[in-house]
Amino acid sequence: MLTREQILEALRVAVEPLALAMWEGGSVARGAADAMSDIDLSIVVEDDAVAAMWGPIEAALSARSPIALAWHAPEPAWHGHAQRIYRLRDASPWLLVDVAIIKRSAADKFVDPEQHGVARVIFDRIGASAPRPFDADAFREKLRAGLARAVTTFEMFESFVEKELARGRLIDAIHFWRGLAVTPLITVLSVKYRPLRFDFSPRYLDRDFPSDVVRELIELHYVRDADDLRAKRPRARALFERTVAAIDLDAIDLDAIVSAARS
Repeated sequence: MLTREQILEALRVAVEPLALAMWEGGSVARGAADAMSDIDLSIVVEDDAVAAMWGPIEAALSARSPIALAWHAPEPAWHGHAQRIYRLRDASPWLLVDVAIIKRSAADKFVDPEQHGVARVIFDRIGASAPRPFDADAFREKLRAGLARAVTTFEMFESFVEKELARGRLIDAIHFWRGLAVTPLITVLSVKYRPLRFDFSPRYLDRDFPSDVVRELIELHYVRDADDLRAKRPRARALFERTVAAIDLDAIDLDAIVSAARS
């Protein structure tokens, strides 16, 4: 079976003569990689070279193993970069190769350590992997807007859960429960416990939230039947309201959080 280091070396040899920078992010950057982690690779190129980079990448992968499956992110992707994910026949099915090709001019290269961890830089000829200057005032306004959206979403739409239960449509009720109650609940909890990653949805909660909050969220996620869902609605609302009441955005020392993450 191919190892991650064999795959990374094959890609480095193919990409280094053509690209400006290459680094590994994801679980490696967060210090959480294990035997089941995939490869999250970022490659920076000149703005007009994005499309041309896929050929060498796929040739390098195919030289080590046939590509069993490939997924192409619809463009423009939500993050603004070109992205493809590959499964190799001769590697573990968990060892996916997730490649983002980033234009040199891109403002956000997803490398700021307070959000994405410390990238493992393979090469970088232009300093593309350096974190951007942090603007605490601008981020605080982004945080304020995200909190306001979560509060409005919960207050406006959480009642749709009961509406669908009254109609006897449990699947619809569960869909609204997770999307319009639990998701904004996670957002407000994120504002409280991990403000710089408040918009990361349910990812990494076991690391970022207190264990009792994680246990409560696990219980809220699992729904046995309509009665169970009805019983969980007031629990979610109580946690939501307590959390919102405890948040003081102006008291969050964003600069200190960023400084600690970058030190």
